Amino acid sequence: MMLLFGWKVRWRLRQGPDAAAELGPRAVKHLIRALEDPRLRTTAADALVRIGTPARPALLKRLKTRRGAQKAVEVLGRLRPRTDPSPLVPFLQDPSAPMRRTAAKAIARQGGSLSFTVLSESLSDADPGVRRIAVAYLLRSTDPRAIRQMVRLAAHGDEDLSRQAAARIGQLGYLAVGPLVEALRTSDEVLRGTIGYLMDVLEDNESLVILAKALEEDDPRIVEPVRATFLRKGPEVAPILAPLAVHPDARVRKTALGLLARWDSASPVFA
Repeated sequence: MMLLFGWKVRWRLRQGPDAAAELGPRAVKHLIRALEDPRLRTTAADALVRIGTPARPALLKRLKTRRGAQKAVEVLGRLRPRTDPSPLVPFLQDPSAPMRRTAAKAIARQGGSLSFTVLSESLSDADPGVRRIAVAYLLRSTDPRAIRQMVRLAAHGDEDLSRQAAARIGQLGYLAVGPLVEALRTSDEVLRGTIGYLMDVLEDNESLVILAKALEEDDPRIVEPVRATFLRKGPEVAPILAPLAVHPDARVRKTALGLLARWDSASPVFA
């Protein structure tokens, strides 16, 4: 009877993933076997994704063998709802670059704190394909930790990575301001110079209002680069700095008034 059902699953696979998935959880074991068949593996993977959570235990079991493990990793990454990707993490250390790429892509699809941690480590993988997947994941994220990684990539990545990271930070706008300011605490002068450039390209009012708040910090490593950024932007930012001219902290007032005085009557504040 089981043999007949196995043939039924294969026949349904030839009709497409929806037809195979209609057989439900009973078909999972047979669909996993079909992952080893080059003619059926793509359809079988799609059918398992459609079955969803009931397929997970058998797929996790398949990870313990080398046969079909790579396809099982791929399918686990596609299952919804998202879940803990920790069973996939060991495959990031696999000797095979294609397996590491599959694992990185699956972990990226699952997301979450662990995914961020392990894919950050994959930025130094020997395989460029794995590195590209890790970078793509970070570039999609709005997590402050990911933005800090992007800042480091903008400073120390190769030309292409640096360009991508800088462009993404520019797109994030006000979301990037906090991590940029916090990263100024570093002693890495290349990184600090890159942050200065990234702050210079901030143009929207919301980003600049948040950036102006950094002038209230008592750390000169933060205040001086932010002050220099506003100085380069010129008198059009005077309305943003004007509230700081009456700040209760004398140090903050002095910084704001010093900037405003540079523009004197050219500033909209003094018009």
